[in-house]
Amino acid sequence: MNNKSIFETLEAKESKLEAKLDKLRNKNNEAVKAKNIALNNVLISYFCGFETTLKDMRFESSYGSSMEITARGDEYEKEVWSEEKQDYVTKKLFRTKEVATIKVQEYSRWDNSTKEAQFTDMGISSYSTSDYFSDFNNERLRLTGEYAMVIQDHKDNILAEMNKVWEDHNEKVSVTQEAVNKCNNEIRSIQDQRKAFRNDIIIDDLKAGIKILDDKTAYIQERFDCGVSNIVEAKITRMSYSGKSADLEVKTKGRRWDNEADAYVDTIYDRKLTKVRIQNILDSFVTSYNGLTWERV
Repeated sequence: MNNKSIFETLEAKESKLEAKLDKLRNKNNEAVKAKNIALNNVLISYFCGFETTLKDMRFESSYGSSMEITARGDEYEKEVWSEEKQDYVTKKLFRTKEVATIKVQEYSRWDNSTKEAQFTDMGISSYSTSDYFSDFNNERLRLTGEYAMVIQDHKDNILAEMNKVWEDHNEKVSVTQEAVNKCNNEIRSIQDQRKAFRNDIIIDDLKAGIKILDDKTAYIQERFDCGVSNIVEAKITRMSYSGKSADLEVKTKGRRWDNEADAYVDTIYDRKLTKVRIQNILDSFVTSYNGLTWERV
């Protein structure tokens, strides 16, 4: 009995679920992204708008729901490839320098406390530097003070708005994540079915005797320190009472010297393997990475 069609049917089911999973993950990622953008927009509405001499101010999400504020830093030159000139040209670029980071504390299920809200506190993070006299550092520290005043005066309102946004978006995120989890479970179920089927079918087929297809060969670990390779046919001749080991007759392909032809020729050798662990047999035909298929002899 050729097992290709059976395996291909199971693989086709898994492939369809994998394609479905990709779409569900994209939908979930979009929902999470929308939530993060909405949360960041709350912070931007409070901390963006101060007059400053710093250029290219950016307000971007960092770790968790915190927000990193950056600005244009030092200028530098870099050799970059120009498609138009078909050569490297010197381009002036600017480094990005941190101004401050607005830190938002979130509830964690690992906390030894009852959850009252998703976002529970906020503060500001800065950094020390030896650049004491630059205009950038002085302006950075001034803005950091402005941001600290915003937190001091409006922290409760900011947290309330963020918690409202989180609640509004979290239901959709939960629904899409649940769909992803469900599809993952279906895929694992198909994989478990395929594995169980292959385990059962290979033992049944081996009892009848099999021939490996597509010019491939198998390797069986007979003992912990030795194995047999280049197996093209195999048959179980005896199963142990416990069902944990078996004796096999195998055919292996190799080469031998032919005196008449005065050359090496392909040949088939017969071998007997005793007390081979069933798990080693399954590893050879089912869980190996060489994609073996076979038919009953």
